[in-house]
Amino acid sequence: MATQDDLFEMHSTAHPDLVRYVQKEAHDRLLAGQMEGLLTSRAALHGIDYAHLAEFAALLGEQMAQQIEDEPERFSQKLHKAADRVRIMR
Repeated sequence: MATQDDLFEMHSTAHPDLVRYVQKEAHDRLLAGQMEGLLTSRAALHGIDYAHLAEFAALLGEQMAQQIEDEPERFSQKLHKAADRVRIMR
């Protein structure tokens, strides 16, 4: 319980911009970790070995970029919804 009290005390005295920055950075690290996990899971599913993992990642990036170009309305809406969800951290 002491740790929780300490965190509450630090949070309550910290500048709100600093709190938002820390929350944003933590959320970004979480998302990056999830992306790494998804990438490696997809690679494993497709039988990609480590020697070809970076190439596979680049290919997926190119495919995703093409999807964005092919479906601008869909991805614009997705981006808008995501921005609404993270607005409090900005």
